[in-house]
Amino acid sequence: MADSVELRITNEAAFRSMLDGIVADLTEPKAPMEAVGAGLLPASKAAAPHESGALEAAHSGRYLGKGRWRLTVDTPYAAALHWGWPAHGIRRRPWVVATWLRNQEQYLGAMADATQAAIDREAAKT
Repeated sequence: MADSVELRITNEAAFRSMLDGIVADLTEPKAPMEAVGAGLLPASKAAAPHESGALEAAHSGRYLGKGRWRLTVDTPYAAALHWGWPAHGIRRRPWVVATWLRNQEQYLGAMADATQAAIDREAAKT
């Protein structure tokens, strides 16, 4: 088993161009981020506490650009339910964080697949 790797670059200009292409592809990862959001939004809705259904209906999400996707739960009491409010007897029920943690391997896999696709596209150009 080898414990070192040697990388020899014979065409530095082409290598730098390939790296620039990969960086450009990954700078705006809209498709994989939308895929992550498309999975996270319904999973978070389903995991929300269901006293009346209003909390589930208050979930929305959208891609903001530059690798950011925002999940919003637009009710005044969402933060108190999610993080808890002991002074008011409200226990914490972090359904959004729990949903992410339960599914992070799938979501991170989508990002890894997008990264590999960017590398493959650039490699095919050489």
